[in-house]
Amino acid sequence: EIGISKEEALEALQVVRQECHGDAARTAGGSGATRKCTALELLEEEQAQGFIITFCSALDNILGGGVQLTKITEICGAPGVGKTQLCMQLAVDVQIPESFGGVAGEAVFIDTEGSFMVDRVVDIATACVRHCRLIAEAHQEEDHLKALETFSLESILSHIYYFRCRDYIELLAQVYLLPDFLSEHSKVRVI
Repeated sequence: EIGISKEEALEALQVVRQECHGDAARTAGGSGATRKCTALELLEEEQAQGFIITFCSALDNILGGGVQLTKITEICGAPGVGKTQLCMQLAVDVQIPESFGGVAGEAVFIDTEGSFMVDRVVDIATACVRHCRLIAEAHQEEDHLKALETFSLESILSHIYYFRCRDYIELLAQVYLLPDFLSEHSKVRVI
């Protein structure tokens, strides 16, 4: 669209990344050696990461407890079946407080189609807060009530980081710069 090749775009992104990192990227990693660990350590890390629960028991059961953290979950289907809806739902559900079985995380939403509907996210978030309030009322546990003090519509919306990418170059740039963003937002658990 803008008349540059993929190689030229990658070269431009590398320049941007170097400018953003300065010398820190070269000195922080040292020799750039990869991390070595055992299969047992990997298993323990996976089990410790947990799942994003959806409060939809059928979906959570199919997924073995919810959407597993640290894994890529592919969502595919024909147009109109709810792929974007599910992604917006996960952007809310990742924030469910730990006392309700959630991970109390944050979300990054990269929108390549302009299909993110904030009004729908408001509806989803409102329903999630309402559901948690019903659970808290039914169980009368102190940790539930305490968690609800900060689990609100405003809190949920302020922890969904939205990026609109209108073309291949913007998407490539956003993915390339994502590690920097994640290092500054350590509670992000779903992208």
